[in-house]
Amino acid sequence: MNNHKTRTMQFENLEDRRVMTAGVDIDLDDGVLEVEGSEKSEKIYIQYHDHDEVEVKIYQQKDGKWKLKKRKDYDLDKVDEIKVFAGAGNDYVVNRTDIVMAAYGETGNDTLYGGGGNDSLWGMDGRDRLVGRDGHDRIDGGSGNDRLYGLDGNDIMTGQAGRDYLSGGDDHDVMNGGRDNDRLGGGRGNDALYGGSGDDHLFGNNDHDKLYGQSGTDYLSGGAGNDWIDGGNDDTTDTLYSGGGYDHIVQHHNLKPGIFGIKFWQAEESIRDASWYDTVKNEYHR
Repeated sequence: MNNHKTRTMQFENLEDRRVMTAGVDIDLDDGVLEVEGSEKSEKIYIQYHDHDEVEVKIYQQKDGKWKLKKRKDYDLDKVDEIKVFAGAGNDYVVNRTDIVMAAYGETGNDTLYGGGGNDSLWGMDGRDRLVGRDGHDRIDGGSGNDRLYGLDGNDIMTGQAGRDYLSGGDDHDVMNGGRDNDRLGGGRGNDALYGGSGDDHLFGNNDHDKLYGQSGTDYLSGGAGNDWIDGGNDDTTDTLYSGGGYDHIVQHHNLKPGIFGIKFWQAEESIRDASWYDTVKNEYHR
């Protein structure tokens, strides 16, 4: 009997809408540095200045060139956190500090870069590119076909709606594709990957990973390390690769053991030999 309990990760969807402002704004209130974009496309840079200040620069396009629209700096010891509301347009936001930032792309195809702190990046509408960089980050693509990169730190990432690409990078990450057909890669570290709904591709890559296809016709590859691979308990046919290491494969019907390198747990669905069928494949050739 399989006593292993599979946890299904649930991710909240932030839809914190604002009334768009006509112009950009930078303000510091009670330790919170707030940056607001406009209905146009902006480039927003947040960085250290003169070692003891935080500088914010906002650029807008004029006559085909990026021109400085607004600049402010504040004493470093007065800034506890950063909030960026990019607004409409295709915006580009970069945090070059170690101060914790929450950035919201809002509408448009946005690019958001976190800094050295534990940041929260929310793409919201549009096809967004979200990069956590250092720290333990929370990254949420929102709607649209998004690309999410955790890089360093133990990150929590979810694609939400759209066909998304999620890459964990280093350390121990948790990823959920959300709706639609997604591609998830764990990278280095012991990662947990959840396909969500849709026909997803999950790659554990290095180390000891846990892969859960959940609903849809999924492709799961554990890669190197001792992995836990669970295709899900719906009626679809999943493709499961063991890869290197001593892996556990779970599929929720009767199992037919005999594939090299795999330890089967008793469950409820027939998994056929990789020599003849595509339901389960193994990268080792016998």
